Amino acid sequence: MSQWMKLKTQIKNLDSLKKACKENEIAFIEERGSQSIILKDLHVGGPTYSRSANVCKSGDHYLITGDISPTYSSLAVRLGPNFGKLMQDYAKHEVLNNVALSGGVLTEQKLKADGSLVLRVSL
Repeated sequence: MSQWMKLKTQIKNLDSLKKACKENEIAFIEERGSQSIILKDLHVGGPTYSRSANVCKSGDHYLITGDISPTYSSLAVRLGPNFGKLMQDYAKHEVLNNVALSGGVLTEQKLKADGSLVLRVSL
């Protein structure tokens, strides 16, 4: 049986965020002695005014804050509006983690022309 879902992503698992950052050439830097996390663009090219974003705790989840203007932010250029590519990869890792916990496996992963991601899993 197939199920289609649209997700609004709330970041709750920093390990999945770290994996998504690694896929997108972003350094995940935890500041010692504080709860601050910096995401720094490691990719060369694009605007150089802003090459980082911050992750901060907000209740039971985390928020990414940073310049989302493609004019000034290299992350915004590479990741799209609201860091969409990073959020998509984070959601993918969350799905894969939950599937693995359920004893399932990923059988297919396909990026469609419109940018959406299709994951086919078997439980």
